[in-house]
Amino acid sequence: MKSLMAIGALIGGVVQLVSYLIAKSRFKSMVAVDGVILQSKLDDCHDTKGKRSYQANVVYKYVFEGKEYTYNNPVLRSFQLAPNHEYEYEIVGKYKAGQNVKLRLNPNRPHQSYLEIAPLSKMSTVVLIIGTCVSISYLVLVGWANYQ
Repeated sequence: MKSLMAIGALIGGVVQLVSYLIAKSRFKSMVAVDGVILQSKLDDCHDTKGKRSYQANVVYKYVFEGKEYTYNNPVLRSFQLAPNHEYEYEIVGKYKAGQNVKLRLNPNRPHQSYLEIAPLSKMSTVVLIIGTCVSISYLVLVGWANYQ
């Protein structure tokens, strides 16, 4: 059972890292266009466990191929074991109403765009490194004990 938990932690860490790298690559390959921030505020909401949390609500508009779009999802996010909730405050502080911005979009889905990609949180990185080290150590020790 402990071996399965160690393998699960290792797989979770790898999935998080690969998910982030794919999202980052996808973001960099998107088309850059100019836009303007219409609104920037924090929304009070609850997470899946019913715990109070805050979500950045940044509304912006842009024109792509002669058509105007409005969108409110400023950040392309990847799976994170331990998301950084302070990041929501940073986003609202960074983008103010009336501000001109560069955003990225997929030309096949121009109604979806992003101002930035969420960084891999420091806590997720620590969890990833410690979980991987503990998992590998445990699996090596179990393998060595079974070899004896």
